Order: sequence, then C-alpha cells, then structure tokens
Amino acid sequence: MLRRLGPWGVLVIVSACATRGTRGHHQGPGDSAPLEDVAAPREDDTCAPSKLGLGAAKALPAWQVPSGCQAVSSAGTALLTIRNETEFQQQFTCRSGIGSGVDFAAHDLIVSTRMMSPAGAGTRVVDDGKTTTLIALSRSPCPNSPMPMPMSYTLGFLLPAHASRAFGEKDCTFPPHCD
Repeated sequence: MLRRLGPWGVLVIVSACATRGTRGHHQGPGDSAPLEDVAAPREDDTCAPSKLGLGAAKALPAWQVPSGCQAVSSAGTALLTIRNETEFQQQFTCRSGIGSGVDFAAHDLIVSTRMMSPAGAGTRVVDDGKTTTLIALSRSPCPNSPMPMPMSYTLGFLLPAHASRAFGEKDCTFPPHCD
C-alpha cells in the first residue's frame, strides 16, 4: 500500500528534456538526472544546510529511475512513499526484468514529480534525523544567458525503512558563475 506524505510528499527522481544549470544535468524523458553533484555541499557552498539554518543535516542518498523505467503518472508535488517492489511497479513502468534497485528491507523510496523553474539547478535533499528538507537550488543568470524553459522532473531519495519524518522545503539561489 502506498502512503502519501501529505503536501510535502516527493519522488526524488529527476527527468528532463535538456541540459541546464551550473550544477547537475538533465537527460531525456524517462531518465533521471544525477543528484550526487548537488547533494553533498562544499564548505564554501552558500546553499549548505548549516547556512540555511538546518544545523547539521546531512545529504540523503539520491535514487535515480533505472534505465528502461519511467513514472506512470505525475503525482504532483506530494511525496509518495514506496515500501516494496509491488508498490514500485504500480508507480513505474519498466522493461521486463528491471526493478527499482532498492533494498526495501533497509530503505523506503520517497518520490515526487515537480516543476523546475528556468533558473532551477537541481534539488538537494538533507535530513537531520527528525526533518527531511528539500532544498530547491536556483542559479543567478549571467548576462546574455539564453532563457531555458521550465521542465518537469521526478525527485527520488531513500530514507531508512519505516522512518518517521517531518518534511520541509527551502529555496536557495547561489551566486552566478559567469565566464
């Protein structure tokens, strides 16, 4: 049985149609963009959890939609908890023999479909043991930068199996890195 996590429910899988942003990149429909490069903040990172008032929150493991799979439908921005392979198959269509790749004895898969603004640069998911926070990263535009289009993406991340968490969101814009 799938459990919605209220208005903060989210699938941490990123699917998009174009390359963009200064961090992370997006691939074609049905693929997911890697979050690893935006997940682990550097000490000088203006969007680090400690600089956003999130204390010692740590990056959560990102989950990517397996190649050959795609979300069945958009769940809006609600976070959806998937706790077994049967629930995964209800939310994703995959080629024969492809599964989630998640060890559901150890983890719950949390997923959400979202819209990224033209200035969007990815999503970082951090957790302090009580609250899981989704940090929407945005870039400051450079002069004469082409204006990319907004795009939908699916966000996916792992929590310990049956973990009880509150969910929150933060926005962060990092300074421009113009050549």
